[in-house]
Amino acid sequence: LGSSIGVGVVSADINAAWDAMIYPLSVFCMGVIVSLVCSVITTNIRPVTTEKSIETSFKTQIFATTGLLLPVNYIVSEALLPEQFYLQPIVGDQYFSLGPFEAFLAVSCGTIGALLMGLVTEYHTSHAFTPVKEVADACKTGAATNLIYGLSLGYKSTIVPSLLLAFMIFYSYSLCDMYGVGLAS
Repeated sequence: LGSSIGVGVVSADINAAWDAMIYPLSVFCMGVIVSLVCSVITTNIRPVTTEKSIETSFKTQIFATTGLLLPVNYIVSEALLPEQFYLQPIVGDQYFSLGPFEAFLAVSCGTIGALLMGLVTEYHTSHAFTPVKEVADACKTGAATNLIYGLSLGYKSTIVPSLLLAFMIFYSYSLCDMYGVGLAS
């Protein structure tokens, strides 16, 4: 198949293998830049002026970052990755081919999964939603009730993020093996 560079990335063109290895770093760098841009946008469009505006500012930040990061990652994927490159899987010795779109899907899986996990976490920890209000009501009956209710809510709040994380790992692994899991993270 040609030259081999790094762990499992192979291409007939040495530059294509290098691009596939430098791609995760490029995704990270674009994430930092987009986060900084969205932070500036959020502080100027929806600045935090009162305690109640914190949640609105947070939601603006997380949705703007996700909305801007997806097209930026698609552009980076198409511009940086070769049309086809090969990876050696963790299990087995048969190489499989990947293209920019598979890598973009793995990155998108992690981006959208992080958005969903943030929203679920906000639901379980924000005073604007029912779970926190129910814990506050449980405090009225005594410390034991508060402890039991708080622990059960804590356990319950990990179900959806755990399932999302498992799905993200499964989907990104099925797309690009461990390369995809790294991209999704």
